[in-house]
This record gives sequence, structure tokens and C-alpha cells, in this order.
Amino acid sequence: MKLKAPYEHFFTETNTRVSYALEVTSYIEKLKMKKITGIKSKQMFLWVPLTEMIIEDPASNKILFRTPMGIGKSFPITAFMSDEEKHKYLERAAN
Repeated sequence: MKLKAPYEHFFTETNTRVSYALEVTSYIEKLKMKKITGIKSKQMFLWVPLTEMIIEDPASNKILFRTPMGIGKSFPITAFMSDEEKHKYLERAAN
């Protein structure tokens, strides 16, 4: 993915600021993005690169983010959805 300019986004539900470089690359597999480049997350006072995003168990509704050091942190999938997407997702899950 190529952007016209670097971009930062703040995810309120995870209290996390994420930076996207001009070019973001990854290898995509089922429920995984590996060898990610161009995405960093601000943790405390440091910008930490993300290298993997994995949904290990779809039933858990969690997404795991990993750094090059192998350190990971998981969040609910709904934390990255718009209100409309979240409403549809939760509606489907209830049925």
C-alpha cells in the first residue's frame, strides 16, 4: 500500500497511536499478516515497529500484534472497527 504522505492514527479503544509510512508492505495469509513493514505503534515513549497481525482463534475475537522482538499484545477485534462495522459484527455474533 502506498500513501501520499505518512499518516498517524489514534485508536481510542486501545489508547494507541499508530504511524503508517509512505509504503506499507506485508505477506498475507489466512487470518495473518506477516513481515509487515511501515507500521509503528507508540508504546510509552517509544515507537515500536509491528511485524505481525494474527487472529489465532477467530472464536476469541482477539487480534494479536507482534514486534520484531517477538513481544505481542492482543486487543478485541471490535476496537479497530467503526461504530457501524461494530454494530453489524456484534449483530451477526448474537445470531
